[in-house]
Amino acid sequence: MSETPQNTKPKRPKLRNVSLKKLNRKYDFLMSHDESGRPILNFKLNLLNLILVIIGIALLLIIITTFIIAFTPLREYIPGYTDTSLDREVYELNLRADSLSREMRKKDVYFENLKCRRASRIPLR
Repeated sequence: MSETPQNTKPKRPKLRNVSLKKLNRKYDFLMSHDESGRPILNFKLNLLNLILVIIGIALLLIIITTFIIAFTPLREYIPGYTDTSLDREVYELNLRADSLSREMRKKDVYFENLKCRRASRIPLR
């Protein structure tokens, strides 16, 4: 039996070199018809390009979704966003309610004055 010295460690490849080699290795993506074997799609790309394409598609989908939500009526379903016409209507209704409450107070004062005059039996003109 041959003995290996205990001080020698097996050489491990550097991680940086291995990952760069794997990222730059060319892969062939082939889609072919099952029965005839004719190729439908054929892409030659490396892993780095594939990662960049996936990130690009994800960013594109995020941007498109953001624009759809921001510039369509879908934003009304997000809490905190309301339609500007709704804000205007609320403001006008608040003004109307305020003026109606003022008118009610005026009429209440008028009726109280009428009750006081009848109670003191002052003739009305």
